[in-house]
Amino acid sequence: MSATATDMAQFVLAHLNGGAVDGNRILSPEAVDAMHRQWFTPHERLDGMAFGLQRRKRDGVLVPRHSGGVPRFASDLLLVPELDLGLFVSYHSGNAFDAKAALVDAFLDRYAPVDEPRLTPDGRPADADAIEGQYRSIRVTERPTYGKLPWALFSTRPIDVRFEADGTLVTDTGGNTDRWIEVGPLVFRRVDGEERLAFCENDGAITHLFREESITAFEPVSRCETMGVQARLAAITALVVLSGAVGWPLGTVRRWYRGGPSLSGGPRRARWVAGAVPGCLLAFVASAVVLVVVGALNRPPPWLDLVFVVRPADRKRCRNRLGRGVRRPVVAGGILESACTGPLHRRRLCGRGAALDAVLLEPAGTRALRRIERGF
Repeated sequence: MSATATDMAQFVLAHLNGGAVDGNRILSPEAVDAMHRQWFTPHERLDGMAFGLQRRKRDGVLVPRHSGGVPRFASDLLLVPELDLGLFVSYHSGNAFDAKAALVDAFLDRYAPVDEPRLTPDGRPADADAIEGQYRSIRVTERPTYGKLPWALFSTRPIDVRFEADGTLVTDTGGNTDRWIEVGPLVFRRVDGEERLAFCENDGAITHLFREESITAFEPVSRCETMGVQARLAAITALVVLSGAVGWPLGTVRRWYRGGPSLSGGPRRARWVAGAVPGCLLAFVASAVVLVVVGALNRPPPWLDLVFVVRPADRKRCRNRLGRGVRRPVVAGGILESACTGPLHRRRLCGRGAALDAVLLEPAGTRALRRIERGF
């Protein structure tokens, strides 16, 4: 949704007034109620998604909300229908996310305070070994343009999960550390809030991690896929590439200094290719670093499209490679999309409405809108 703050205020009033604003009705009361009820949850102990809104509860008070942003921009919309309250805020600055979070937290603490019970851990859970590890987001993008680059750089960071000696679960996300106490089998509550975290298990193995404050699910990362292992492999690869980029001119200078015979024909061309390939690779990496540093990914230069002229795979190849099945589902605003289209392939997670198996052949949300129209 793209709108001014004034228009968003009207949108908030419509949700709080049963679909009417200034005497003009834009939604029926039944449609508003339907938009606030639960449409999807990945786990039966989590509040899940309403229609385009994340459902949250503070001491039993429902607070539907939707937040988001990009680098240097953040916005948030939240409703407290029971108290006839709503808030919409946008920030555009270097600390936009911190400023927005501070205002929203102060607003909720003032008007919908939470009586936080003191939770104490009850020892290390029996399935702690299966839970510990690193988890990554399952969100993916099919964009064939430069849009892939910022998505890869700024997508949800992985979560490192570990247990302390007393059984407290600790999550580390890009320097942000949270502590959780188990309140049910594979369900944890944050020590300093009401947010819950849950794990999904299948045949004794942990398959997914879910956080109420995140719209995406997380899957376990094997040891060979962790950043530590990948960073070491990248360093070794960089040394090999540098050996070609640096060794080629050094070899040329050495032969010139010793006065050896000069190469010609095929050997000469092969030597030029051997030096040009790592040189081009280093130039590409350096250009990508410059783009990130100067913030040019928000307004990329025209020449950046040339990098993505050759597509690694299109939908047809994706279907052929995967046997016309669904590879990885993606949760987007409560509506489920898949990485590749194809026949329905059912894959249940856990809890009510947790079948991540929808393949949308029309714009996301269209079917849900039609359900509302048919129902009312």
